[in-house]
Amino acid sequence: MLPPGKYEVSYGRGPEYHESQRTIEVPQAAKHKEAFKLARWIKLADQGWFSGDHHIHSAGCAHYESPAEGVQPADMLRHILGEDLNVGCVLSWGPCWYFQKQFFEGKVNKLSTPDNLMRYDVEVSGFPSSHAGHLCLLRLTEDDYPNTTRIDEWPSWDLPVLQWGKSQGAVVGFSHSGWGLKVAGNKLPTYEVPPYDGIGANEYIVDVAHDACDFISAVDTPAVWELNIWYHTLNCGYTARISGETDFPASTANASGWAARTSSCPRTSRWTTTNGWPV
Repeated sequence: MLPPGKYEVSYGRGPEYHESQRTIEVPQAAKHKEAFKLARWIKLADQGWFSGDHHIHSAGCAHYESPAEGVQPADMLRHILGEDLNVGCVLSWGPCWYFQKQFFEGKVNKLSTPDNLMRYDVEVSGFPSSHAGHLCLLRLTEDDYPNTTRIDEWPSWDLPVLQWGKSQGAVVGFSHSGWGLKVAGNKLPTYEVPPYDGIGANEYIVDVAHDACDFISAVDTPAVWELNIWYHTLNCGYTARISGETDFPASTANASGWAARTSSCPRTSRWTTTNGWPV
């Protein structure tokens, strides 16, 4: 509840809308309403490009641990609608895994709208293979690794997890790729060997050679660290994609989708399904 007084309000709906400002005055009253008219300056979907964030979370990080272990699908849809994301991938991970996995359906969530799709999938983070790099597993039909009932029974390296995901027709890759791949300076590419000591794309150069990695993530870690290893594999003839993500609200608490607009997929992309959506 806002106490009575004047307030400066900024409002918008993601980068396809202008950010506007208004002064409002809240009276001393039991109820009060304000209406805000959004001003859209472009609709990229009309040009065949669709926005998405393949890495947002509903538990851990800045979310509640009580009374629920994280927030509900209806809460996550509000994030997606608020930023006008065409696709939002809500990834369950180590914190609250056993509670949040109940929302996994292996398909687009029923709360989705025709223009704003939400889907629950998996980030392999807080699992035995985390030292090899965290993974985004998108478009899964099954979220439990074969013959496991607990996180600590999953493989201790990434390759079998990536191959298992791809066997389902999933799109799989590395999260927040730059962590652990620090290099000096801004030259791209550089022949400096990174330390491979973080939670980014540590195992990427092995997995891409096995055709087990579809993409690495970008924008939420330093650009040179992300791009250097990717450029080297491109120069070797491998064709893994790069995709913007936010890791909201872990890497950033700004908003879902602010980084991922850079990776919108055209309808003709191989990433999309028969109806044009990359889910």
